[in-house]
Amino acid sequence: MSFGGSVRIPADTSPADWIAPRLGEFGTVGGLVPAGFDGYVLVEHIPGDYDQDWDASRELVDQIAALLGSNTSTPEAGWFAVWEGYGFFDVSDLSQVPKLDLPNRRYFLLTGAVAAAALLERPDPSRSRGFQPPDLWWPEDRSWFVATDTDLPWSYVGADEGVCGELARCFPDRTMTVPWEAWNGGLLRDLRR
Repeated sequence: MSFGGSVRIPADTSPADWIAPRLGEFGTVGGLVPAGFDGYVLVEHIPGDYDQDWDASRELVDQIAALLGSNTSTPEAGWFAVWEGYGFFDVSDLSQVPKLDLPNRRYFLLTGAVAAAALLERPDPSRSRGFQPPDLWWPEDRSWFVATDTDLPWSYVGADEGVCGELARCFPDRTMTVPWEAWNGGLLRDLRR
């Protein structure tokens, strides 16, 4: 199956209906991570080229998934959105994957255990089937939310204060607290260290 055997194709995108009404202005943290969390944290990916160092990016996603998976009541029920603009248009079986429309972006929606975030595979048969990090992911209970964008070498996590603190302790050189004022006012590029 496209994106690998660790995820399944859901019937539709209704489990993501809650996201769009809670998003802020495109180009801000709030344009990626929905409102309603106690805190927001920026997590830098890897030094150098994130897109080329698949092993390092998979390892980071795996570490984040392990931490976040222990901070949800639904670790076996996660949701993953992968931006359709990566160029997977020649993959025939993607027509079966429901498309999630959010402002300025459209995504393929998949489901599986939270740990599957580090197991997604690129579905493009013309390239090697390397790791494909999800752009958006969250558990069924919506206790946290992870978002990145194709243009960013970092992710944002919305969660309760305890989880935000745990992320900062586990990744002290890669995290930065995002002030609430920046959620819908700070441009994404202005928040990077």
